[in-house]
Amino acid sequence: MTTIDFRRLAEEAGFRDHHSADMWGVMLARDIQIERFAKLVAEAEREECAKQLDALGCDHCAAAIRARGKE
Repeated sequence: MTTIDFRRLAEEAGFRDHHSADMWGVMLARDIQIERFAKLVAEAEREECAKQLDALGCDHCAAAIRARGKE
């Protein structure tokens, strides 16, 4: 994942930019937003792994990885 991906997921999780002279570029978040961000990152990584397995014809493995996110 790229920095752009992480920023997009952070914004989706509810982080917000805090621009001030002493905190330029700092992302502010509450615990619930940090937890949501972690879940979004894990979900994105699982899906990327599953896509690779799909491409290799390992459908049952890809399905098992995707199922982990539904537990």
